[in-house]
Amino acid sequence: MLAFAAAGERASRIVIWARRTEQAKSLADDVLQVWPDRRVEYIADPDELPGRNWVVLHGTPAGMWPNTGTLPLPEKSIHLLLTKAAELYDTVYNPVATRLVLLARSAGVPAQGGLGMLFGQAVAAQRLWNPQAEFEDEFLIQVRDSLAAAVYTQFPLSIVLTGFMGSGKSTVGALLSEYTGLPLVDLDSEIEKTAGKSISDVFAQDGEAAFRDLEHDMLAACLRRGDSQILATGGGALTAERNIDLVRSSPALTIYLNATLPEIRRRIGRGQSRPLWRDDQSEELQKLYDRRQGIYSSVADRSISADQDPEQLAAALAADLGFGGKIK
Repeated sequence: MLAFAAAGERASRIVIWARRTEQAKSLADDVLQVWPDRRVEYIADPDELPGRNWVVLHGTPAGMWPNTGTLPLPEKSIHLLLTKAAELYDTVYNPVATRLVLLARSAGVPAQGGLGMLFGQAVAAQRLWNPQAEFEDEFLIQVRDSLAAAVYTQFPLSIVLTGFMGSGKSTVGALLSEYTGLPLVDLDSEIEKTAGKSISDVFAQDGEAAFRDLEHDMLAACLRRGDSQILATGGGALTAERNIDLVRSSPALTIYLNATLPEIRRRIGRGQSRPLWRDDQSEELQKLYDRRQGIYSSVADRSISADQDPEQLAAALAADLGFGGKIK
């Protein structure tokens, strides 16, 4: 349907990719039968997409809840595709912002999910089957703007915040909770409740390995909760492969709060309460920051600068997730 709609709108060039090449060829042939004057092609691999400034239309179920960690293409191909995209539209509407949409926004590509399409389709169907019914614009606006919250209520999703110590995960998480109405769960606080002592004491008395095991267990427990939530993790949580696998296999999306090290130093000061922070070992801190930054970037669905004002950052993320702005 996307290819037919594009042809109907007189798109100057349509390139089709499907999981099976024969499907793509068959669809291209079908479109040309209806609009023989259109330029319609198919490709065997998205890496073959020619040129730039494409409007990318995604029509597979990849990324649909609860399999929110899936993508229609290998991640390397997705990143290459986004370098050629001017805009992206994902027909998946649950979650409101899919992993694909968030990756596009992180790459600076304007992107939208399919919730607006779902709403428009429902209104059109009601008008078709109930022509006598009247739908006032004010009522339709109220329904449309409440859809995102309804999706989060019906389909539990964890918004996982990751980033280096001092990047603002707890602060931004609390503000994001206010914007969205979703509860904030702080993983380190949950660990301290279970251990009956502070994170620093766990490190000092039991060692880092024991802490990481407890962190893994508590992350699994938090991800099993039956409601949507904002989950703020510790700086090392999503650097472990087993924890990354937990998040990827859960209905969850990951946001990387990318703060620069000078800004982190300014916020933390001497950082006495942080077990891995030693301000007198700046070279080791730089190495730790560099190593973790690469991991955060690779696991994040949405990467955003965290050097900005936390209030503005939380507002931007809330809009990304479908809150505080009208769906399109």
